[in-house]
Amino acid sequence: MRLRLALFAQCCATMAFAVCANAEDVALIVGNADYDNAPQITDAAPLLETKLAFENAGFLVFTVNDWTPDTWQRGLGAAIAKMTDADRIVVVLAGYSVHSVRDAWLLSTDAEDPAGYTIGQHGLSLGAMMDLATQARMAAVVLVTTPDVTFELGLGLAPGVGQPKVPDGVTLISGSGEALARLLSEKLLREGQSIRTALSQRLSGITVSGAQPSVALFPGTLATPQSDSTEEGYWRAAADLNTSAGYLAYISQYPQGAHLAEARAAIAALRDAPELQAQDTENALGLTSSARKAIQRNLTALGYNTNGVDGIFGAGTRSAISRWQRAKGFDATGYV
Repeated sequence: MRLRLALFAQCCATMAFAVCANAEDVALIVGNADYDNAPQITDAAPLLETKLAFENAGFLVFTVNDWTPDTWQRGLGAAIAKMTDADRIVVVLAGYSVHSVRDAWLLSTDAEDPAGYTIGQHGLSLGAMMDLATQARMAAVVLVTTPDVTFELGLGLAPGVGQPKVPDGVTLISGSGEALARLLSEKLLREGQSIRTALSQRLSGITVSGAQPSVALFPGTLATPQSDSTEEGYWRAAADLNTSAGYLAYISQYPQGAHLAEARAAIAALRDAPELQAQDTENALGLTSSARKAIQRNLTALGYNTNGVDGIFGAGTRSAISRWQRAKGFDATGYV
């Protein structure tokens, strides 16, 4: 159930509906190096240099240097709009990262004395970026650097990404900028190599959690015929995940597969689920960052804390929306 129009009427004028005609693979690289209140770090440079490797693999690449909340529309907004119709999504976050018990954030370059109760003003939510990546039909990978934090961290924050809850279908990889850049250039973006194969090798200084699908970020022309037993294993994995992304990955790998009809039926059933219907409805609204901030302000004013007014619908905002919906007797989907 959508939030009542009164909750976000003031932001309707800024809403835009956008439909991408063709699916694309999207990569977003946010590289923070020149911090105002902390030493400059070198993690961003090697990851920003992977842009060419992404482009060679067919990705539409968006890069953002030295991100601050005031420069949201400089790359981030455009990238997020393209993610709604992407087969593969890769998000790279380079810079100082911190975490709380609920989420982790990439600190903006103008961050100063961040604390748990102000982090929404100083950071880009890792949880929100992983949620955005789940829109990918086939593969979603999020990479984040973990340099030593030299900030004075306030109550509720600790250095690094912690142990975040990774959404179904998302691969989360953390490590140094150099290590992540090598992983991308030499393994993940190697033509025809699946994510699972790339991550099955010894990876010094890298931590991996979440999904490890048998899907290549750069499928190229190196695909080889698979045996029936391999297809059955692929199908069982997709069925166990029971996500649209998993079934679509099976269809892409086996367009004439033995379970094609079952996969399509499962996708249709999932799309009929109330939460997915609500998610599709929210996506169709095309909410801008300003519109999302207005919704967060209204929820906060009504007593439903969103954990920040940053234009990103992360776990805090979804929880606030759900609580408002439940209080009003609506289906608590967490989507507007």
